Amino acid sequence: MDVYPEGTKRSFTAGALTVNNRDYPATLYAFEAERTWQLGREYKTFTATAGVSDATPSGDVITFTVQLDDGVAKEFTMAPGDTVKKVSLNISGVFRIKLTVQESFSTHEGYGAWIDPTITK
Repeated sequence: MDVYPEGTKRSFTAGALTVNNRDYPATLYAFEAERTWQLGREYKTFTATAGVSDATPSGDVITFTVQLDDGVAKEFTMAPGDTVKKVSLNISGVFRIKLTVQESFSTHEGYGAWIDPTITK
């Protein structure tokens, strides 16, 4: 579904990441990434927790975005040390969902993490 020309948005890494001194084994993380999944209007709920890795430099911020079909459903900015943020969205009738993280300073040292992202029918 996703096609990224050379030198553009990077992919998420799936795996463990430490956020606020807590290890989270199931995350999608990156300093800059976007990923789209085709849902086919078959799911009802998207849930996740968002956070910034402990390795992110002080003063850096990460912007998180959830886009449903062609519109932004949720967007917020977080910094290292911020309390994780729970996200729950009704996705009934949604054809595509896109998750994005964007580091403010592009140091490539900070990571935004979608923690345990889940869709349910």
